[in-house]
Amino acid sequence: MYWLHRFGHGVALVNYALDVTAMYCLLGKRNCLTVGWNRFSNMQSADYNPDIVNAVETGNSKQLMTLMLNAGKNSAWARSLVNFAEMQIGDIVVVFPNKDVIPYFSIVEIKSSAKSILKSPTGMTTPFKVSGTNYSFSTNSGWIYNQSSVLDVGFFHEVELLTGSLPRALIGNMFNAYRRTNSPINDVSKQQHIDSLISKP
Repeated sequence: MYWLHRFGHGVALVNYALDVTAMYCLLGKRNCLTVGWNRFSNMQSADYNPDIVNAVETGNSKQLMTLMLNAGKNSAWARSLVNFAEMQIGDIVVVFPNKDVIPYFSIVEIKSSAKSILKSPTGMTTPFKVSGTNYSFSTNSGWIYNQSSVLDVGFFHEVELLTGSLPRALIGNMFNAYRRTNSPINDVSKQQHIDSLISKP
């Protein structure tokens, strides 16, 4: 299965969102594809929802959609998290950050099922700095921005980076019509073009 993962295309730094450069750093240096989602996985938040966390981690799409609708999210918006949960080991994902912040894209292969950020591997949770900002990890709440503000990373897949920092010209306008954070790529010609961009040994 092929997917498009977009991030940073909405209003920046709202709803406790981790910023674009930090998300891209986690992708390139920690092999983690992340998606924040209303602090559902943040145990210190009033929005914490263990049922949603469990549905994501078990890939139970039907239950997850029901839970999201019950949480007041519309089906189109909820579908993006459902799609993230449906990504399986071996799937190929084109990662498209906001071009005004990161003028490149990457292609990764999914290496784990979706998990709560609180279950992230040790190598991912060590502190890091990007764009002059320090980030560290709390086993109780998730990522901490400047040691004070709790940010929402939510869920993640471990991935293998197949290509990094590819110029946008290689993809052109192929994904202009895609608006969700996570969308399946079902068009065979698009899949073939993605395959042609992956570095071969």
